Amino acid sequence: MTDAAYEKALRDAEKQVSVIKTENIRAQSAWDNTSVRKCGIWEYLATWLQLQKSARQLRKNQAHLNFLLEFERERNKG
Repeated sequence: MTDAAYEKALRDAEKQVSVIKTENIRAQSAWDNTSVRKCGIWEYLATWLQLQKSARQLRKNQAHLNFLLEFERERNKG
């Protein structure tokens, strides 16, 4: 991987993680303000599904970012 390609991939991964973190915070806030009694079962379940989806995306994108950062550390060692 060339330096330019690596730097672009790293910037893209950091941007994705930032966007997903923001979405996850929004989903967590919606979840905290939701209850079956207040919103009904369907909205409650939809909110839970959105929270799970954003958490899954965050884990995936964070793993990719960590892989790129580890790649840089290994490249700088050698």
